[in-house]
Amino acid sequence: MLSLAKDRLARYGERVRLAEGDLTSLDRVEAPTTCAAAIAVQSLHHLDEAQYRSAVAWTFDHLAPGGWLFIIDRLAIPSETLYSAFHDLRERQGQAPNPTDWSGYLEWLEVNGDRPLPVQAILRLLEDAGFQAAGC
Repeated sequence: MLSLAKDRLARYGERVRLAEGDLTSLDRVEAPTTCAAAIAVQSLHHLDEAQYRSAVAWTFDHLAPGGWLFIIDRLAIPSETLYSAFHDLRERQGQAPNPTDWSGYLEWLEVNGDRPLPVQAILRLLEDAGFQAAGC
């Protein structure tokens, strides 16, 4: 992914700096504290809530004032009723890789090591770190 990002962002020259690291030990990542933006794509849902909180706080500390954090990730489906609606929507969209029922969904999360948080929890973690959540 870093190689792909490097190729795609090459036209921005010195304005772009890519760093590789482990989201559970970000203190080992060399990153400036004046980043204009950080992007997390399909990665934070692997963290438990404490690790997610730590990653968000670390990111806030490495952004320049007014910097942006973009998160594109999975959200937890918080109830069986909402899961049914979610599954129906995915089927209508022609995207039906998800289990058909709630217990299957919970098992699927467990098997894949996924721990997505509900949107309200993510917004709370962002605000606790100092971010102003702009939307979902």
